[in-house]
Amino acid sequence: MVIPKEKVAQIRQSVDIVDLISESVLLRKTGKSFIGLCPFHAEKTPSFTVSPDKQIYHCFGCGEGGDAISFVMKHEGVSFTDAVRMLARKCGIDVEPKPGRNRTDLREAILEANRVAAEYYAETLRNEESASAVRRYIENRGISWKTVEAFHLGYAPDRWDALVNQLRRRTIDVGVAEKAGLIVRRDQKPGHYDRFRNRLMFPIRDAHRQVVALGGRVLDDSRPKYLNSPESLVYQKSRHLYGIDRARLACRRTGEVFVTEGYLDLIAMHMNGFEHTVATLGTAMTVEHIRMLKGMAERIVLMFDSDEAGLKAALRCIELFKTEKRLDDIRILVLPEGHDPDSFLRKFGADAMAERMKASLSVFSFLIETAVRQHGLGSSGKVRVVESLIEPIAAIEAFDSLSRFAAIRELSERTGISETAIQERIRQASVQTGPRRPQAPAAAPPDINRLERSLAMMLLHFPKTIPTFRNSPWWGKLEDSMLNHLVLRTCERYGNGTTPKPIGEVVAALIEEADTPEEKRLITELSMSTDTWNEAACRRLLAQYTLRRRHDMHAAWKQKIRFAEQTQDTEALQKLMEDAQSAFKATGGMDP
Repeated sequence: MVIPKEKVAQIRQSVDIVDLISESVLLRKTGKSFIGLCPFHAEKTPSFTVSPDKQIYHCFGCGEGGDAISFVMKHEGVSFTDAVRMLARKCGIDVEPKPGRNRTDLREAILEANRVAAEYYAETLRNEESASAVRRYIENRGISWKTVEAFHLGYAPDRWDALVNQLRRRTIDVGVAEKAGLIVRRDQKPGHYDRFRNRLMFPIRDAHRQVVALGGRVLDDSRPKYLNSPESLVYQKSRHLYGIDRARLACRRTGEVFVTEGYLDLIAMHMNGFEHTVATLGTAMTVEHIRMLKGMAERIVLMFDSDEAGLKAALRCIELFKTEKRLDDIRILVLPEGHDPDSFLRKFGADAMAERMKASLSVFSFLIETAVRQHGLGSSGKVRVVESLIEPIAAIEAFDSLSRFAAIRELSERTGISETAIQERIRQASVQTGPRRPQAPAAAPPDINRLERSLAMMLLHFPKTIPTFRNSPWWGKLEDSMLNHLVLRTCERYGNGTTPKPIGEVVAALIEEADTPEEKRLITELSMSTDTWNEAACRRLLAQYTLRRRHDMHAAWKQKIRFAEQTQDTEALQKLMEDAQSAFKATGGMDP
């Protein structure tokens, strides 16, 4: 569907970009802007900047930038139209769809089908006699009815067509319901049947509280024990976490988040006051999960019911953080053998869990303690402990040299083997796999490019200089084609520069008209400048740029003329001299 431009403009004006981004990134105020860790790449020092005045964001680390719509598109992985509609819902602005269904309409239709299904299952749990057994099960698990309502738990009846009939009554298209994974097409005959039958149902919501999928737990010994919606246009298990909608504010308040592996574990944690808890959905932690959580909390604690599960997770963390570089923010918490968070809380209570949480270990500390329990600290045991950790230490070195040094020191203190000996053993191991190729330093931008970026920045922040630049020989002739295009559009948006126009309005228009992601990033980067401009500074910059361009022109013409002299081509030489003279006069310069 095509959303009218005036609607898009209304939505842009209604959204506060700081409030929007604060939902997924921890921001702190610094001067007129806000900064935080970029949600789009791995970093330890905040370089992600949000400007409330201009209503834009820009990361000086990876270059990503844009306005509120751009942020939702990138962060949620959706199209422009989907992002606009999501923001429209947030602002209470009605965006009327036109007839016909495209990808955006299908996404909305799937969300609606999921919502209807979740409501039906919740109503069935509350009111139907057939749900009496599941209500007793919930009571026996110690789950209060207040919690049932809070998490919108439900019951899928033990029938093949219960939901199919309900969706039909609610005029939900069966094709949409099939794409949502709520119903399954029959093989041998026409029609569909319910995917979920005789299960305790858990709606899976995203951070915006939309039902993106459902999960169901059996009430007997049937298999599979847990069944989730298949991945769809709105649901990917690597990008979603159960309970994220309810945990977000608590995570921000406490600065940490606990990650469990099951619906009932999460519910038990929330019931016992640990509301800063989320759960994975049948998959190990992913980079997408980490990026989502680091926007809400500074520390992530992974909870496991065995050393073996914790060990696998710790090694996976090292692999993940080759790209994320935040290994020191992750901790491992292993509960006593045979207990998951739900059973531990039911047996020992919240106070015992709080004490247990204090015993969580950093990833490498957990690896050390696991190796010590396995090999002991006898003479040969110490050596085996070190040998078992050489590979993880080498992996850490690949992305975080400081964490590597800390890991070596901790391992040395725990085993009594010197840091020098451990470093030598790591060196020997690295020789066997070959030396790392040094990375070439990033090339500095050419001087002319730096000056042209400054010109674009000057015109964007100090439009009074536009008439002067229009009359210069460089109007429409910058060497960098992207900067040249941006300068022309900036001047077009400001007009003659004499009528005041808010920079935020101009930047929003430039971002909307940007042809490529690179151009959009360039606009936000230049917009974030805090340089102070005045007429004198603008004159100096124009003079400096003119001098540089004339110098480069002189060098280029001189080279051409020298070549013509060497070839003794008098006719070509005469033509070059005339052309060079014309070119220099056009720029107000002297003859070459």
